[in-house]
Amino acid sequence: MAKYHTWKNDTPFFHHELFHVYHEKLFQCKDELWCSIWTEGLATYVSYKLTPSASDDELMLNIPSNLVKKIRSRQLDSLVDLKKKFYSKKPEIYSSFFNFAKDETKLPYRRGYYLGFILAKEIGKNYSLEQLAKMDKQTVESLLLKELDLLIKAEG
Repeated sequence: MAKYHTWKNDTPFFHHELFHVYHEKLFQCKDELWCSIWTEGLATYVSYKLTPSASDDELMLNIPSNLVKKIRSRQLDSLVDLKKKFYSKKPEIYSSFFNFAKDETKLPYRRGYYLGFILAKEIGKNYSLEQLAKMDKQTVESLLLKELDLLIKAEG
């Protein structure tokens, strides 16, 4: 982690990772892309809520550099691509959203963290952190699709 971050505050990192430990017992969903969009996006959102002053770097939204800026400049493309691949189980699709793999879209790699964050943030306007953490798979799937459609409509 030290290789990629110039943290002034490592608290959001620990919030993120500790939330995963808590949440993995409650949310059993791993196969499809949307499951990771939710788990990583929600962990990032929890970190943000617990440390609202955290920078993109402290929230781990800086790899590659200027990730947020790059996605915002192509947000509609990023959201439409996510909708198209929402149910994917392909490792190469997962890798382009969460690892260092590039894909045919030329969208930033690791974009799943930020896309999941903005979706969780929107959904979080109507639910507490505890409610979000305890949501069942069907509810999450439905809310993510609804919010994704709303964001695509707003961007389009």
